[in-house]
Amino acid sequence: MDNPLLLVVIGVIVAVVIAAFFLPGWVRRRTRRAGERTEHAHARSHTAAALAQLGTTLLLHAPESESRDLVAEVAERHPRLFTRLSDGRIGIRFVDPDDAVAALVATDGGSLLRIDRTRELLGAPKGVEFWGELHALVSAEAAARGIEVTAGPPVRFDRHDGSPAVWVAAGEEQRS
Repeated sequence: MDNPLLLVVIGVIVAVVIAAFFLPGWVRRRTRRAGERTEHAHARSHTAAALAQLGTTLLLHAPESESRDLVAEVAERHPRLFTRLSDGRIGIRFVDPDDAVAALVATDGGSLLRIDRTRELLGAPKGVEFWGELHALVSAEAAARGIEVTAGPPVRFDRHDGSPAVWVAAGEEQRS
């Protein structure tokens, strides 16, 4: 075994065997970490977009009682999407009837229709599509009744951890 070439070949073979033993685990860990980083970045951007959409509001330029009747009527016409809750707010269904909750808030210029809270399911706030549907239905019904509707000020949300997590309109306390 005085041949240095033979020692080099044996050394290379041993190095390849050792690398083959440790390399797959190292590659899996690196790939998993890269995937988790990408997933978190995607979830953050999706959450931000969903909250921006849920933060849009409608200002109904009508007395509060008339606005409440209008929104309640729209909700009752679409029971698979919306539910009138006992406290007068409107539940927006994703899975449960109150996954997102819309409310009318009296303002100087009329009544502001906005999201009070929404649950986070499957990693993101829910109710975006149905909130858009409620916007469109309320706007159409208001136009049919001759009520002016404009965009109201946006709502900002605070996240409350739990199971599931809940996004609540900033400045509001969490209600069930």
